Amino acid sequence: MKLLKRLILTLIIASGVFCVVLYTSCKKKKDPCSGVICHHGGACLSGTCSCPTGITGKFCDTVYKAAFANTYKGNGTDNEGVSYTNFRIVFAIADSNNTKMTMNIRDASGDSVNVPKLAVDLDGLTAAGSSFTIEPNTNATGDTFTGYGIISAASASMTLIQTRVSGRVTSYVFNDFTK
Repeated sequence: MKLLKRLILTLIIASGVFCVVLYTSCKKKKDPCSGVICHHGGACLSGTCSCPTGITGKFCDTVYKAAFANTYKGNGTDNEGVSYTNFRIVFAIADSNNTKMTMNIRDASGDSVNVPKLAVDLDGLTAAGSSFTIEPNTNATGDTFTGYGIISAASASMTLIQTRVSGRVTSYVFNDFTK
């Protein structure tokens, strides 16, 4: 009788251990991305946000180009010896594309110069800054503008190239413009 009681008790304990092991092995694994919200087109991979170009932060919550949307002031020269004093380069967010901005150039009084609003493609975006290229754009008189430069939250420098209908090319250099 004692042996039978021990045998039954052993079977009950073994069955209980078996049930616990079976239950925990069948329990659904927690999704590591559950509750993780990635902004600005980011995607959660294994609990961590993977951000698109131009975006950073734990939850893709920092847009680099937002730091570059400023008015930068300074002086420039061109290859014909003309100086440009107290000019402004105004960078603005164009659309939701993380690598595009627009740029306007204004003279010392704040008036627009004979340069159309230019589309800017940012490349190599980091918190420290970015290089950029200016997409070709033609003004009302047929002159075409292109160029390149660098930008950060505090400063901007660029070379703007104007090709006139006559074929004459003028390069404008604007270095160390600051906010």
